[in-house]
Amino acid sequence: MFEPLLLAAHNPSPMTGDGNNTYLLAGRGGAAVLIDAGVGEPAHVATIAAALREHDAQLGLVLVTHGHRDHAGGAPALAAAHPAAAFAKHPWPEEDHRFTVRWQPIGEGDVVTAGSEPLAVLHTPGHSPDHLAFWHEPTRTLFTGDLVVRGSSVMIHSSRGGTLAQYLASLERLPAPAAGTRTGNRRSAGGDLRLHLPSPVPRAAGRGGAARRPRHRGGNRRIHL
Repeated sequence: MFEPLLLAAHNPSPMTGDGNNTYLLAGRGGAAVLIDAGVGEPAHVATIAAALREHDAQLGLVLVTHGHRDHAGGAPALAAAHPAAAFAKHPWPEEDHRFTVRWQPIGEGDVVTAGSEPLAVLHTPGHSPDHLAFWHEPTRTLFTGDLVVRGSSVMIHSSRGGTLAQYLASLERLPAPAAGTRTGNRRSAGGDLRLHLPSPVPRAAGRGGAARRPRHRGGNRRIHL
């Protein structure tokens, strides 16, 4: 069963709200995949380790949606804690050297295996030139990075590689929901679409260092926050 586990990155700030979400894809007794690295907060690193122990799994791969510090900055701490783990993202040479890990390049059209589950790699630039989203077709689940955030607008900083035209074009690539889907009290033209949003974490959800399953909201369209 495809059940992403939400792990709070513990990095509250004016730019990240209550902090980022990261997602662990862990089956029993195998290699796990983490989506986004956080910033290396000890509480986040400890929560990842606890979740891996619970699933009798090892961290095999860290997928990073883009090279901004709140998504990639934790890579060195994770590498120290999990020496066998690999790290992968779309190349952004001007930024990638800031994080002292060996990056495996991935991009549009690649398929990454998380356990036995395929994740298609989508290049979605705009927020940053290297931005990726990860699409799980069997469950129509999209890990959005900063392509979409909960309760706020996405910042497009030209000084940090942002391009508004590219961002709008990337939004057009989002898979369309199917006919009859409800979102809150509004009906859209589409089928199930799950969005996993790495930031911000809702304040009311509570933190406490614990892992939690993403919450479901809104009829047949499930949006994981």
